[in-house]
Amino acid sequence: MVTPPGEAADDPALVAAFVDAGSEVARINCAHKDPAAWARMAASVRAAADRAGRQVLVSMDLLGPKLRTGPIVDGLSVGRARVTRNESGQILAPARI
Repeated sequence: MVTPPGEAADDPALVAAFVDAGSEVARINCAHKDPAAWARMAASVRAAADRAGRQVLVSMDLLGPKLRTGPIVDGLSVGRARVTRNESGQILAPARI
């Protein structure tokens, strides 16, 4: 599996090099570029696979949600509370908060 860089949308020779090197799957990272670029990449993969006489799958890795939280205000510090255990997992001392 190869994840071609964004430049591969406009560089069919780069895609062909991946196919000629033995790539069986082209993973298109949809977090970058746009649908038109993805289509050009997929078309380049299909054309290179046809020239190589074999099948190369195209996998579209879809972009997940982008959370925009804004600036984070200073707040209370975060601590940890853990019990002390021996090697057998028995509790030696309770957690202190």
